[in-house]
Amino acid sequence: MTRQPLPGQDGIARLSGGPTSIVEAIEQRLEPGTVRLDSEVVAIETKENDLRVHLRDGAVARCATAILATPLRIAVERIRIEALDPRLSGVMLQTPTWMAQHAKAVILFKTPFWRDRGLSGRVASRIGPLVEIHDHSPENAELGALFGFVGWPAKDRQQDPETLEAEIRRQLVRCFGADAARVERVILHDWALEPLICSQADIAKPPEHPDVGPDLLRQGHLDDRLWFAVSETSDVSPGLIEGALVAGQTAAQRILSKR
Repeated sequence: MTRQPLPGQDGIARLSGGPTSIVEAIEQRLEPGTVRLDSEVVAIETKENDLRVHLRDGAVARCATAILATPLRIAVERIRIEALDPRLSGVMLQTPTWMAQHAKAVILFKTPFWRDRGLSGRVASRIGPLVEIHDHSPENAELGALFGFVGWPAKDRQQDPETLEAEIRRQLVRCFGADAARVERVILHDWALEPLICSQADIAKPPEHPDVGPDLLRQGHLDDRLWFAVSETSDVSPGLIEGALVAGQTAAQRILSKR
């Protein structure tokens, strides 16, 4: 095994409090009761000058404009959208959801011990099972945390999760030494098991990063009452967090410009 510096990360930075802090900050600016959790949308239809958004529990929400921020393939497969342009639905079905069939592991320790040895916690591996590892410890370093993306195919990791965890533990000892054996907890989250994230089309093919899609994905539909703002619609870093932020901002700006 050899150790060598990784190339620069192009100004990469972490958000204090994680990406959830952005969602929480926006939510605080909304009226109480605005956000509804665990409310799956099953249909969107036009009615006079409004849209009617039908939920799984039978409730119906009325709105002038709707923005869908859900994986494009899932939107086509699980939401009945009235009079959706066939060209658009075709593009949506062809657009892979980046990371949809991936899994993530978080490994907790009492302290971020690797920092004491001058290590960043960043690993890139061709052996795995974690092909990429990052320092995930909180700002105050009250505990140590590493997270990594699992390189095993979905079928293999789901058939033998115990072996996967054991191999992750062995990999960390190889990379960070004996201290890495003092694991407090291993948390695995498999996006391929999430029916509202990963479609059968995502599972059927090898992972592929989406290219910048046509502007049709960034235009308004149903007389500019329906818009899409998931990361894969972005013309900047599609599929990534930056793309998600750009997609949301783009949709909001285009909607406001038409009022």
